[in-house]
Amino acid sequence: MKFLACVIALVFAVFSVTDAMTTMMTHTHHSTREPYEKDSLAFYFDDTSNYLILKTKGYCYFMALTFAEQHMVHNPDGMRRIETQMFHFMTSATHTAMTGGDHAHVSHYVYNKHCAHEHMIKLVQ
Repeated sequence: MKFLACVIALVFAVFSVTDAMTTMMTHTHHSTREPYEKDSLAFYFDDTSNYLILKTKGYCYFMALTFAEQHMVHNPDGMRRIETQMFHFMTSATHTAMTGGDHAHVSHYVYNKHCAHEHMIKLVQ
């Protein structure tokens, strides 16, 4: 009788281990929090090339300023007006890659610091 009980226990143990090895583990619950989203925008006026530059994550957008706009960047109201205009041009203007000639006119600070690892895109009206 003891022998029969040991055989049944052994068979049960073998089937349990085999079943446990082939059964998929259930996934744990994941957090229901919203993902962390952060973005920033930085405007910079390059007086060497007369471009207004908008830096976002991964991109620098360049917009050439007219003579009148170059003077508007020195007061807060004028700067806000030009920044708003640049947002409009980002959706409506043609996006082109910066050429070698464009790079030659951009200041050392913009090229090596402000937009060093970003794609440089010129907005053409």
